[in-house]
Amino acid sequence: MGSIVLVVRLVLADVRRHKVQAAMLLLAVTVATATLALGLSLRGVSDALYEQTRAATAGPDVVALSPASGPAVTPALASLADDPEAVAHHGPYRIVYADLTTRDSTSSSVVVQGFAETPGAVNRPLVTSGRWVRSGGTVLERGFATALGVGVGDRVIIAGRSYPVVGIAVTAATSIYPWAAQIGPYGGGSDYSGLAWMTRSDARTLASSQDLPVTMALDLKLRDPAATEAFRDAHRDSTIWINFRSWQFTAEQDMVILKDSQPILVVGSWLLSFLAITGVAALAAGRAVEQTRRAGLLKAVGAAPGLIAAVLLTEYLALALVGDTLGLVIARLAVPAIASPTASRIGDAVGVTAATVAAATVLAVAVAVLSTLRPTRCGPVVRRPSRR
Repeated sequence: MGSIVLVVRLVLADVRRHKVQAAMLLLAVTVATATLALGLSLRGVSDALYEQTRAATAGPDVVALSPASGPAVTPALASLADDPEAVAHHGPYRIVYADLTTRDSTSSSVVVQGFAETPGAVNRPLVTSGRWVRSGGTVLERGFATALGVGVGDRVIIAGRSYPVVGIAVTAATSIYPWAAQIGPYGGGSDYSGLAWMTRSDARTLASSQDLPVTMALDLKLRDPAATEAFRDAHRDSTIWINFRSWQFTAEQDMVILKDSQPILVVGSWLLSFLAITGVAALAAGRAVEQTRRAGLLKAVGAAPGLIAAVLLTEYLALALVGDTLGLVIARLAVPAIASPTASRIGDAVGVTAATVAAATVLAVAVAVLSTLRPTRCGPVVRRPSRR
């Protein structure tokens, strides 16, 4: 017990005498562990958010889109649902290409999907505010509405017609804003655009009244969600022009957009972890030089090597674990904001897991060990008497 008390007193005395150095170590460990925990927590964020949204909205495995026109289009798309691998479907339905203007004159391209007032078994957008489509009103995709600053009760002008926004919703059937248009008008390239929903009759009226471009689409749920490529290959020789968009493609497009808009997701956990560990190693090396003198003084007054090691390790370990705790708290608070860069998806990031806590704690302990190792191995400074 006496040795423990002595070690604690020596640690407290040294911290009081070297407050700046102790604070620097605490700050460095806090930043390093927070960075490491944040980096590890960001892995797979985009996939996790997409999967949660897909599960909540009965996202389709394949979306078949045809920019062709004529009476044969709808039956040809509908026949895809007869494939034995298709277990459920939604549509065919219209996608109308138009322009949208808000009350503050903000303009944007928009694709309007004509849906039933009662959602089906596949592609059921989740209403996060307001209600689902009704005659004369429109529902906006949440990422699009957020970018426009529009909410339920506002009015928007679509292709020259004014519509009240009756709801805000999310879907996994299209990429996150601003890539709602999976193909462009007449099958060409797609510009940045948002997504809106109307009733089937309103979408049909909108398209016919303004002679707007229309694409027909069909959502499919497959027996094997991983067999999207095989399904597409089986229908490659269709009598009409059909583009297929798989759920894997949509998930990949999400990641592409998030990489452009959130550089921290590009940096990722490996680079953040590397920077954290490199910074800690440099800190430990710098403090080792400083504490070598202290270890020598303790040896000079008769302290045993074990006592010296216990004092230094206890001090560094206490500071490192406090910094580790602070870093993990910071990471836990920061992950939800950083890992949810789009309103087009729902759900929470995995956050700080037990494995992440363990990795950060190992890093903190490594700081304490590296800072202690060199001073305790160095012998006391022996000064030879000067000759006169």
